[in-house]
Amino acid sequence: MALGNYGAVAVDVETSVTHSSNIFRNSDEEDDIIFQVLPRLRYRFDQGTVRVEAHAGVDVIRFDDFDDNDAEDIKSHIAIDFPYGDAVEDRRYDVRLEGGYNERTSPNDSVQDITQTEEVDLSAIGRYYVSERTFLRSGVEYLDKQSQTSDYDDVQRIEVPVEFFYDYSEDLSYGLGYRYTDTDVSADGVEPEADSNDHAIYLAAVGQVASAITAEIRVGGQQRQFDDDAYDDETQFFMESSLSWVATDLTTVDFSIGNGFDTTIDDVSTETFFAELGLRHQFSEKIRASASLGYEDVKYSDDRDDDQFSVAIGCGYTLIEDQLQVEGGFRYADRDSNQDDSTYEVATFVLSIAYLF
Repeated sequence: MALGNYGAVAVDVETSVTHSSNIFRNSDEEDDIIFQVLPRLRYRFDQGTVRVEAHAGVDVIRFDDFDDNDAEDIKSHIAIDFPYGDAVEDRRYDVRLEGGYNERTSPNDSVQDITQTEEVDLSAIGRYYVSERTFLRSGVEYLDKQSQTSDYDDVQRIEVPVEFFYDYSEDLSYGLGYRYTDTDVSADGVEPEADSNDHAIYLAAVGQVASAITAEIRVGGQQRQFDDDAYDDETQFFMESSLSWVATDLTTVDFSIGNGFDTTIDDVSTETFFAELGLRHQFSEKIRASASLGYEDVKYSDDRDDDQFSVAIGCGYTLIEDQLQVEGGFRYADRDSNQDDSTYEVATFVLSIAYLF
């Protein structure tokens, strides 16, 4: 529904049925069926120099057997771009503001349980052109994750990237970056806490690296310094990279790879290396499909070490263009760990229907 000069609003509803062979992600391998209904109110404004996209809704989750995990999770997000489009000539800067409040009830591979968290995320990232061919990218990202499941902890993270880029061409930029991350764990009565400061220095390339390939590559080194001497500081390589290859007008191949630090809600520091190869193909205007292969290696500060291989396939069918979509998917993961209760397999089937009013 259009609101004249004030944008437009719409309502959509997504319903899904999921069967998981291992809902808790542990060696017990308990299976269940999960039903979800997510109605959302959407808002969009893109007039003049500002674009705003926002949504808010409630995800109603019902478990067939393990109904003590039933939930009604609030979902919300807003993104603001300024200036937007070509309305401003010779602009020297642009800013993207994002934020959201989200409740999450989902399986957690790290703690091997279904957990409930309340998360507030805020970010402000902008670019400023120092000259015609050089620009500075910086900002701040904030995440506050409050655990609602007993025996788990709260985690707050503040991340500040500073990157300086040179426009090698209209389509490709090279740069040098530094990222500072502060992580604070609120673990009542638990010592030591895995509070830390991370420092990453890296080279970067962003843009079109070949005629049909776009990339965003960041490679360098990183160090995690702990506040408590009970933990040993760590120095590792740093990577956040993704490539997208438009193989044909109908087929796209995506590849992502990375290595970084994180902190779980049970007060454990992790280093995660991951790689994923994905394929997307549009068979027709109505039918699309996707497939992916993934690998993950997670090293925990409590000496747990996990390796996981995964495969996923999915397809979608458009019943009514821009209004009614049906999707189905299958994912299988095999996790091998040096701890017996962390070694398991999980197969997940999902069928969903989304309708935009």
